Amino acid sequence: MFANISVDLPRLFPASRVSRFFLNFPDPWWKARQHKRRVMSPELVAELFGLLAEGGEIYLASDVFDIALDAMAALEHDSSRRFVNLREPWSFLCESPFAARSRRERQCEAANIHIWRLGYRRIWPG
Repeated sequence: MFANISVDLPRLFPASRVSRFFLNFPDPWWKARQHKRRVMSPELVAELFGLLAEGGEIYLASDVFDIALDAMAALEHDSSRRFVNLREPWSFLCESPFAARSRRERQCEAANIHIWRLGYRRIWPG
């Protein structure tokens, strides 16, 4: 499904029913002047929390360290402690636990570009 995550989530998914979200290479405009358009934000974290089922997960992959770090900060700094890092606090996954790869993942892997991967599980009841 193709959708604008910043706008379409509430109308596409019922609350507490999604088992997993994949955010693959969000924010392709990494320059400083584009930061206001970043997808991963405290507001999106709260929205994803409300849509995920018990034990639901968020996976994010980026080839831009600053974008991955900002996403990690949004999930780790969540004041309600709604998510737990699947590895340990403030750490990246060593590899994807899934065999499927996006087109950008395959491109990065072929070019030997590092991919920063995050994995988080929704804490229940929240």
